[in-house]
Amino acid sequence: MPIEIASDDAKATLSIVCSGHLHRDDYARLVPAFEEFARNHDRISILFVMRDFHGWDLGASWEDLKLWTHHFGDFRRLALVGEHGWQRAMSGFCRLLTAAPVRYFDLPQLDEAQRWVLGPTAGHVHLDLDEDAGTARVRIEGALAPEDFERITPRIDEFIERHGCIRIRLDLRGFEGWDSIEALSDHMGFVRKHHKFAGRLAVIGDKTWQRVAARVIGSALHPEVRVFTSAREGDADAWLRGE
Repeated sequence: MPIEIASDDAKATLSIVCSGHLHRDDYARLVPAFEEFARNHDRISILFVMRDFHGWDLGASWEDLKLWTHHFGDFRRLALVGEHGWQRAMSGFCRLLTAAPVRYFDLPQLDEAQRWVLGPTAGHVHLDLDEDAGTARVRIEGALAPEDFERITPRIDEFIERHGCIRIRLDLRGFEGWDSIEALSDHMGFVRKHHKFAGRLAVIGDKTWQRVAARVIGSALHPEVRVFTSAREGDADAWLRGE
């Protein structure tokens, strides 16, 4: 059977395993199951596994494109799992068909893909608020996701309400960018909302692009910004305290 479909209502995740060639007739079974699942959930995650998969014929390609176009904003995450270079390249095309984050995994990474498609459990932003000093210690690991901003924004807003402004220690050493256009957009919205409350910003990063990112952040936030390497981490803390 070219398509195997499994759904998890509790996690709003649809798993689709494809093999061989897909034809238009295969979508006669896939589309109704997909549409029913999408109707019952606000946004869904897709795990699309290509095992010994050789592609689509013209009719199947058209049905696939219609499905993606109709559900452009309905996806939460899309994980593609395959075993060939052309399947990896296909993930770039898929990013044009959805606003959701898309990642490709090789078949031996199936377990990792299954974990990723469910989304982060603790988030990629580690936030420690110092009430006495009026500072926030922020450490970013991996790629930022929209869920990260949903989690930290209420805490930051409450902190600013108590202190009026905020000084930030931003550790970018583990930062890998954004996992989607939506995450980048949410980040820019977060900056626009909070820039007028920002005081000093001490950024710690060892890579050139991280230091460039810090300067871009600084120009948007308009705080007093300095960038420090790992070797000068203590200097960053002292400067942030005003020493």
